Amino acid sequence: MLIASNDDVIAPKRGFETHPHRDTEIIIWVLLGSLVHQDSTGQHGIVYPGLAQRMTAGHGILHSEKNGSGWYRHGEQDHEPVHFVQM
Repeated sequence: MLIASNDDVIAPKRGFETHPHRDTEIIIWVLLGSLVHQDSTGQHGIVYPGLAQRMTAGHGILHSEKNGSGWYRHGEQDHEPVHFVQM
């Protein structure tokens, strides 16, 4: 069962602060820019076009997603919005 399908664009230096999920599987595809992920299981990283991220929220997880502007990717610094789809 699909609970949500979000199409989000986040400006540089913005994002979703730490928030909870429970009993869900979350998949994120970045279409433009880069997305910084951190969660309460210690996982963290940068998701960019060409990658997909899957997160299992099982008994509960806290996580944040923020625009990755300012990170260096492929030798260049991003200063653009991040556009991603999350289901």
